[in-house]
Amino acid sequence: MIPTLSDPGGVPGRREEHDPQTGFHPRDQHDALRPDAPPETLTTPAPATPVGALVVGLDGSPQSRAALRWAVAEARARNVVVDVVLLAEDRDGWLDEVLGDTGDGVEIRTVDERGDPATVLLGHATAARLLVLGHVGGRLDDVTRRCTEHARCPVVLVPVAGR
Repeated sequence: MIPTLSDPGGVPGRREEHDPQTGFHPRDQHDALRPDAPPETLTTPAPATPVGALVVGLDGSPQSRAALRWAVAEARARNVVVDVVLLAEDRDGWLDEVLGDTGDGVEIRTVDERGDPATVLLGHATAARLLVLGHVGGRLDDVTRRCTEHARCPVVLVPVAGR
């Protein structure tokens, strides 16, 4: 028999433990949203994101602003709601500026929820049509990586213009 990841040739204690049906590791603490998650890993109740909405993570960075601009244009074409999940406090007044730049014609709801950013975004993306995140390029940061690995909807990574 040829050793594989799921059967490394009878080496004690070395067995791949990902569930073949869901793809989740049983001890993965980052995805409290998997179907069989123990209750103690759930950090937030199921959010009230409308089914079919576009969810955008916004922290005021240039890449998150680019993601919001893209999501608003896409929502306008699809005639759906945009849920903006605030991932950072608005200490400098950037939120009003960013939301003012989006224009009219699209319903934008802001959700201010604290917690692990990836878990919060994944919670809102359970009923979403798309999860939209900004991306600089190169390697994915931890939040983006976890969202792309565990989201139940398609994830769109929007690059910053000119980078």
